Amino acid sequence: MDHEKEKITLGAEITGFRSPPIKMKVHTRDVSKTPSLNDRDRSHLEVPQITVTRDRSNSDPGHDRSLAIPISQQVSRVSSDLRRHDHTCNVKNCEELKESMSTISSHFKHPGFRDDNRYLATEEFFITHQLFDQQRVWDKVAIPKKRQECALNLKFLIRKGVPDHFRGQVWSTSTGASEFNHKNPDYYPEVLKNVFGSRIPTAIAKIPEFGGKLRPDDHFLTPAGIETGRRILCVIGMEHTDLSYVPVINDAVCLLLHFLTEADTYVIMNQMLEYMKTTSGSNVQYFTPGRNNIQLFLHTFDSIIKKRSKTLFSHMQKLGIDCHSFADEWFLRLFVGSFPFQTVLRIFDAFLNEGSKILYRVALAFMKLHKDKLLASNDSADFIGILQRESSICFDSDGLMKKAFEIRLSRSRHMSYFDKKNKKKIVVQDIAVMSPYYRPRIRDDNTILTETQFELLWGYLPRRFKLKDPKLIYKASIDGYNIKLILQKIQNVSPTILVLRTEKSEIFGAILPHEWKSSTSFFGDRESSLFTFSDPPRHYEWKSGNPNLIMRITAQQIEIGGGNGLGICIAGDIDKGTTSKCQTFDNLPLTYDGRESFQIMAFEIYTLQ
Repeated sequence: MDHEKEKITLGAEITGFRSPPIKMKVHTRDVSKTPSLNDRDRSHLEVPQITVTRDRSNSDPGHDRSLAIPISQQVSRVSSDLRRHDHTCNVKNCEELKESMSTISSHFKHPGFRDDNRYLATEEFFITHQLFDQQRVWDKVAIPKKRQECALNLKFLIRKGVPDHFRGQVWSTSTGASEFNHKNPDYYPEVLKNVFGSRIPTAIAKIPEFGGKLRPDDHFLTPAGIETGRRILCVIGMEHTDLSYVPVINDAVCLLLHFLTEADTYVIMNQMLEYMKTTSGSNVQYFTPGRNNIQLFLHTFDSIIKKRSKTLFSHMQKLGIDCHSFADEWFLRLFVGSFPFQTVLRIFDAFLNEGSKILYRVALAFMKLHKDKLLASNDSADFIGILQRESSICFDSDGLMKKAFEIRLSRSRHMSYFDKKNKKKIVVQDIAVMSPYYRPRIRDDNTILTETQFELLWGYLPRRFKLKDPKLIYKASIDGYNIKLILQKIQNVSPTILVLRTEKSEIFGAILPHEWKSSTSFFGDRESSLFTFSDPPRHYEWKSGNPNLIMRITAQQIEIGGGNGLGICIAGDIDKGTTSKCQTFDNLPLTYDGRESFQIMAFEIYTLQ
C-alpha cells in the first residue's frame, strides 16, 4: 500500500457528539530497517510525519491549518495528555486523543489475527495505552536473535512495556522461538502434515481444551483468528498427547495470535510446553500441568502472601478465605477476563520473558495496592468483591508492574522452598481420567462423511480406538452391491464403521468393533453402537440390561440391533433398507424424519489403523 498517497478520514461518535472529519496523510518508514543502539549517527534518520488537515466545510475558520508533527512528539503528547486529564477528558479532548492514537496505531502493521475495529475502540485502550512513551526507546533497540541475550539485555525494558508493533518479535525471541525457527524453517508445515495429512481443515468442530474453556469473547480476535486458535489447540492436543489438565493453554494461544502468525504462535507454545517437561535451570517455567500441581501453585501463593504481607494474610485467615477463592481464575487464565486487556498484555510481556513467577508478583502487587480496602472488608464476600471490582478497572498497568517488580521473589529461596513445604497440603482428588484428544487423519477417498462428521464420529468411538485413523476398505460403487462381496472383502477385519447415505441425503450407520461373519444367530461386541448425523446428531450405545442382539448377517440381509425391531436392516443387494426402534440400542429410527424405509445411495465401510 502506498502510504504517501493514502488519505484516511476519521470521525468518532460519543453519546451523540460527532467530531468533524479529519483527513490525514501518513508518511511511514520500514520499521524492519530500524538501526541498533550502537549506531552513532542517527541524525540522518527520517522521522515519520503526520499531516493533519481539518475539513474546512465542517470546522471553524480558526481551525483551518495544517500541522506536521513527528510521530514521537505526537505519541508523547497523547500520553502526557492522558496523564494530565487523569482519565476524565472532555468529549473534545477525548476525540482528539482517539484520533491521534488510531493514526499512530495504524502506522504499524501486525501479522496476527487481531480485530483492530474492536481492539482500538475499547475505552481501556485509550486510557491505558501509554506504551508509546517507549516508542523512541524501542526504535533504537536491535532485538537480539537469541533467547538468553533477550532475557539479559531487554529484561528491564520489557518490564516497562512493549509497544504493540514490537510484541510479536519480542515474544518470539524471549521464548526461544526465533532461534528454533531459524534452525527449523519448515517445522510447522511438517507438523500440520503429520497431524492432518493432506487435508488441512479450515474449521474444526471438536477441540481439546485441556481442562479449561476457550473464551474468544474475552479477546479481540477476528473470526479467522478464532478458527486459527482452534486449529492450533487441535495440533497441540495431537502432538502433546501427555497433556491433560493445563487450562492456561487456551488463553495463551489467543493472546499470542493478536500479534503473531499461526506458525509462530504454535512454535512459541511448543517451546513453552517443552520447557515444562524439563528441569534444567536455564529453562523458564511457564505452565503448571495437572490439578495437584495447580493446588501446589496456589498453596505457595498463600505462603508468599504470609511472608510478604502478614497483616493481609492474618485478615484473610480471620475471614476464613485463602487464595484459592480468587487467585485460581487469575492464574489459570493469565488474568484474562479479570483485568483490562491492555493490563493483561503488560503482564504477558513479562511472563513470556521471565516465566510463571511473574504471576505471583503481579497478584501480590495488586493486593498490596488495595491493601487498605481489603483490610476494611467485613466478610469473605466483601473481600472477594473488592478484588473483582478493582481488578476490572486496573487500567494503571505502569503502577501495577512497578509495584510488582519492587517485590523480591527468588525461585530458589522462596518458590522452591514453599513448594517443598506445601506438598503435604495437596489433597489428591479422585478425578476421572480425561480421554486423550485425537482428530482422525482424513483421506481424500471418502464420499459420504465431511471432516466435521468424522470429528463427531470419533467422539463416539470406544476409548481404545480413539487414537486410530480411518481407512476405507469397502465402497459399494467400486467393490459391488452384494453381501457376499462384502464378507469376502472385509474378512478377518476389525473394528469397522458402516456408513450409508439415503435418497434424502441422510447419513447414519454403526460402529462395530467385532469381525463380520455369516450367521443365523446374533453375535457381536457390546461396545457396538448406532449413530445418525441428524439435527442434532444422535448416538445410541448398548446399555447393561439390554438384549445382546448386536448383529446378524445372512445372504438376504444385514441386521444391526435387534429386539422388537431392527436398528438397521440392509437388503442383500445393498440398495434399500429399514430402520426402527430396537431394544438392544433403545434407539429411535435413524432417518431424519423418523420414517422406517429408505433407499441407499452410497455405502462405505471403514476400518481403523
